[in-house]
Amino acid sequence: MPACHCRDSREAIYEAIRQNLGARVVPAGEVPRDPALRIVPFAQRPPVLHEYLYCLESRRHTRLVGAFLECVEALAPDQQAQAA
Repeated sequence: MPACHCRDSREAIYEAIRQNLGARVVPAGEVPRDPALRIVPFAQRPPVLHEYLYCLESRRHTRLVGAFLECVEALAPDQQAQAA
C-alpha cells in the first residue's frame, strides 16, 4: 500500500483507522461513538478546517439547490466576495 492513501467516505476513513492504517483530523463532534476510535486533542491550537460545497452547474437553479444557495449567500456575503 502506498505511504499516502486517500479514502472517500468517513465510514471508510474510520474503518481504515480501526485497521491501524493511519489517523485523521476531523471535528470532535463528528467522531462516532466507537470503542476502537479515540479523540486525541491537539497540544496547541487546532487547525482551521474548511468545508466546501459543490453542485453541478446544471442543478444550480433547481428549486432545492437554488434555495439552499440563496440561504448560504444571505448568511455569508463576505465569504462570497472573497471567493470571487
